[in-house]
Amino acid sequence: MTCNYLRLTLATLVAILLIEIPNPTAQNLKPHNVIIRSSFQKESTLQPFERHSYHLLESVQFHESYVPPLPVKAYPFSEDYALSIKFSGLTKTFGEFSEFFLKERGVLENAYVYYLTGYYKEAEDKLVSLLPTNEPIGEKVRLLLAWTKFKRGQFEAAYSYAKSGFTAGYVPIRDDSLFLGALILYQSQDWTKIITLYQNHQHLFPPEARHSRFSLMYLFALIFEEKWDHAVRYLDETRFRALAHTKPAYKLHEIAGIVYFHNGIFTKSLTHFEQARSHNKVISYQPSIVRAIAWNFYYLKRYKDAINLIDRSRSLDMIEYDDEVKYLKLACQTHQNNWQAVAKLFDTIPEKSVFYNHAAFKIQSQSVSSSIDAGLEEKIKGVRYDFPNMAFETSLYNGNQAFRTGLLKEAETHYLRALATDVETEKYFLAQYNLSLTHLKQKEYAKAKIGHQNLVPICPADVLARLTYHRLYTLYQLENRSQYLDLFDSSDPDGLKPDQKWELDYMRASILLANNMNKDAAKNFLMLWEQERNVSALESAVRALYKEKQFDRILELHLKNPDINSEIFFIYRVKSLLGIKKASEALKAIENSRYQSEAFNELQLEVWMANRQYQTIINQIPKYLQQTLKPDTRIHYYFGLGDAYFNLKQYTDSKNQFYKALGLTKDPVRRSLIQYNIALVTYYTEDYPSFLKETNLMLQNDQLTPDIRYNLTQLLVDYHQQNNQPEKADQILADYIKSNEFQRVKAKLKREQLLYQNGSYDKCYRHARKPDPKENFFQKRDRLVLFGYCGNQIGQSKLVIKQIKGELDASNKDYRINELSYILAQANFNIGQYKNAVALNQKLKKADLDSDAANKRQLLLSESLIKLKQFKKAEAELGDVNHYRQTPYYDKALELHASINSAKGDVDSSVRALFRIYYMPNVPDVEKQISLIKISELLLANHRKKEAKSYFERINPEHLKKEKEWSKRFNDLKSNLN
Repeated sequence: MTCNYLRLTLATLVAILLIEIPNPTAQNLKPHNVIIRSSFQKESTLQPFERHSYHLLESVQFHESYVPPLPVKAYPFSEDYALSIKFSGLTKTFGEFSEFFLKERGVLENAYVYYLTGYYKEAEDKLVSLLPTNEPIGEKVRLLLAWTKFKRGQFEAAYSYAKSGFTAGYVPIRDDSLFLGALILYQSQDWTKIITLYQNHQHLFPPEARHSRFSLMYLFALIFEEKWDHAVRYLDETRFRALAHTKPAYKLHEIAGIVYFHNGIFTKSLTHFEQARSHNKVISYQPSIVRAIAWNFYYLKRYKDAINLIDRSRSLDMIEYDDEVKYLKLACQTHQNNWQAVAKLFDTIPEKSVFYNHAAFKIQSQSVSSSIDAGLEEKIKGVRYDFPNMAFETSLYNGNQAFRTGLLKEAETHYLRALATDVETEKYFLAQYNLSLTHLKQKEYAKAKIGHQNLVPICPADVLARLTYHRLYTLYQLENRSQYLDLFDSSDPDGLKPDQKWELDYMRASILLANNMNKDAAKNFLMLWEQERNVSALESAVRALYKEKQFDRILELHLKNPDINSEIFFIYRVKSLLGIKKASEALKAIENSRYQSEAFNELQLEVWMANRQYQTIINQIPKYLQQTLKPDTRIHYYFGLGDAYFNLKQYTDSKNQFYKALGLTKDPVRRSLIQYNIALVTYYTEDYPSFLKETNLMLQNDQLTPDIRYNLTQLLVDYHQQNNQPEKADQILADYIKSNEFQRVKAKLKREQLLYQNGSYDKCYRHARKPDPKENFFQKRDRLVLFGYCGNQIGQSKLVIKQIKGELDASNKDYRINELSYILAQANFNIGQYKNAVALNQKLKKADLDSDAANKRQLLLSESLIKLKQFKKAEAELGDVNHYRQTPYYDKALELHASINSAKGDVDSSVRALFRIYYMPNVPDVEKQISLIKISELLLANHRKKEAKSYFERINPEHLKKEKEWSKRFNDLKSNLN
């Protein structure tokens, strides 16, 4: 634990006081007479967190470096007209002369003769002459014409004529038309169009009829387009019984075997290959089929069957597959752990053969879980794997082995070697993932973060949760708080173990704590404490509760868990006692404590400070300073001594301690804080020339932190304000706002507030009217309050109504809503909208009003009712005038009291109330003259001219020169009295 837990700083509380916006109606600023004896520095850094679990990824393809290619060879479909046209006796005997008797039928028969004898041009001429025809022979004419065009190489025209028969009513015409259309596309290898053509017409073929030539072409097209899933679906729906005696039966079974093999459906693949073998017994066809069947046995783990089939097929000419078959047999024997047979077979495979590499790799991969002969192991050690997949798998395996044994740098080398190979994305992911874990394990968090980001786009769904787990841990270590929270909120923890979820929740709660979201942090930490009874969660919970000043809750937790041996837990118990002002109990607790550490000594200093044992601090702290201490701790003690001397008003000694602290650090943040304390001590010595010199010099320091610059500026502003130098105070704020971003909005509000207090209403109105882009909701409300007060003072009530009504309509949140409503009522009163003023005043929540606001409300409400001539209600709202005697509004209350009595006809009471204003000591002279004018006017109106004249003679017109309305009324009164 470091001294970060405790801090004795002069600036912390002062900084808090400076940024508050006082009520704009307050007349005096409070001097900076608050200096804290002891304060808790808010912890804003993340707490260290080391707990993490690692999960290396293995290659699912490690044992199979070779997958046999089973190529599909195009089937040579017949390119001839399938239908036959019966000849009449006339055509057979007389040839073209038959057309005279048979007409269209004779022309078709003669065209067919030309087609059969290869005279396609002549056949085409006759067929074209028959177009268009709606005779029953029309469909045959167009189909034969399509074939004729096809034979002449006019494929586009041939397809066009064939297309007309795709939906022919006569099934043989339809089937042959579709076959010809598909055949044209087949020859041009336009597989996509074949697929579309079949899918558009497949409803015409029942499952038992899907053995047609057209269907077989469709299956070829699916394979050549690599639509394996579609091919499997097609085959699963097809019935093969009708194929038993058809010519393409063996080919369709062979293709079905390849499709199922490619999709890993080895049982069905084996069945179809065996069917293909039985349908085509040609010797030259057998080797490729035997090979395919043997591989199916292998993938079905029927190793004995595969070996037996290979041995039974020695009579076949397998030369094309010789090395592959040896490898297949060797692979089967590795799974049987028959290493003696494996060694013999390995020696028979030529080193130049690609299967030598595959065999060596297979032996190595299988030997992971089994011990092999030393001689065989020595042979495969020297094999260089030229194939990328083999090199990758070996490097990945070696990297994982090194990682597990703690050889992280070696693991990193192997993973980088794996990544240097040219493999597909899936395998790249495995090595990159494990490499990122290696960086993470070595605390190379920046590298790990980059690696994780590269993995996200290619991450498989089943690994995403684990990757996110590692990403979140990395972001936490890098203190990327907002990124952590965003990723946490968008992630799905399913797939993680409970302890991993606990880790992520703990780190999230730590970020909430560092971000001062203390209530949520405390709630989460306490939940985590209940889940695992992990002391660090309890310690963090009390940190969060302390920042929220929930001292009783911390003490309650201590009572429930008295046996927890945690210094941090104890420290927060003591600090909570200080928080509820039980300083003596805190002192007793540390005196009975068993803890002894720097953190405890710092806590002890805080307790002494809370008990005002300044002399004890001055006596004891020097003993600690004689020890070997960290600079942070030594600075902390100097701060404590500085505070102690300050509270004993020994300002010179206080300042010396702060200068000692200043000499121990070059950190701009720490130096800024110390310099602020020095300036504050100087301020309290009332050495104002030195204070001004020190403060202005500090403000010229470019390394001054923004918060200290802001607070020094505010201190300087308040100094000038208190010394009746409002222009100087205003200029300092204006310069700060122009040059600084930190707390600029608060500085602007402070400036507007001072302008209001100094009576610069017009200038206040101009500045408060403009919103700042960075102001938040609360600052906006603060600004609108000032805008409203100042606007009402300078006759801009209509604009005030527009702005404030718009704000209240947009948001009915409670913050300063009463004050805004009062200002709105005042603005309505100013423009003569007295009913609105009454309604708005009556809506104010009386329970939320302090005494000052309540008085202002009553006076405005009463005055509005007077304007509406509702005098009884006005009198009731005003109440007893003496109630206002101790407020700044007594003169206003008397004025309203006079108006009500005048309306009631009680002239004498009105005169007494107005004359009392004349004798009030704090009322400006101009207001006194106005009260005399009102008295004179009232008496004259009631025919008491002599008395009116006596009061009139007391008026001093010199005080009315700047008041046009009242100057005129004075002159009118003078004329009437003469």
